[in-house]
Amino acid sequence: ALPISMLQTAKTFFGVVDEDAITEVACEVPEKTISDLFKAVRTAKTTEEVLVLVRELLLEGHGGQQVMERVLDLVLINDTVSDIVKAKCALLCSAVEEKLTRGADEKLQMLFLFSQMRSFLQDDPFKRMEK
Repeated sequence: ALPISMLQTAKTFFGVVDEDAITEVACEVPEKTISDLFKAVRTAKTTEEVLVLVRELLLEGHGGQQVMERVLDLVLINDTVSDIVKAKCALLCSAVEEKLTRGADEKLQMLFLFSQMRSFLQDDPFKRMEK
C-alpha cells in the first residue's frame, strides 16, 4: 500500500511520476545534493563555504542524519581518500550520531561535522591521486 500511496502522491503533487518526484515524496536527499556537498567538503577554500552549503541543506528540510550517512558512504568508497582519513571520518560520524541521539542540536552538529570533515579530507597526508 505504501508504494502505491507514494506513486499517487508524486502524481498529485508533481503531475508526473519520475525519479525526482519519488525522491522528493520519499524525503530522500537527492544524489546530486550529496555529491555536491562531498565535493565542497573536499575543495572549499574556507570552512565558511562548507557551512553555507550545510545551512542551505538543512533549510531545505533534509535530515542531518541521512546527509551524514550518505556523505560518509561517499568517503568510504572513494579510492583517493586514505584509510586513516576514512577511519577518522567514521569515528567523527559516530560521535555526532551519539550526540544527536542524546538530543543535541542537529544544526550545530552538522556544522561541526562538516567543518571537521573538511579538515580531515583536505589535510590527508596519505591522499591518493585522482584517477
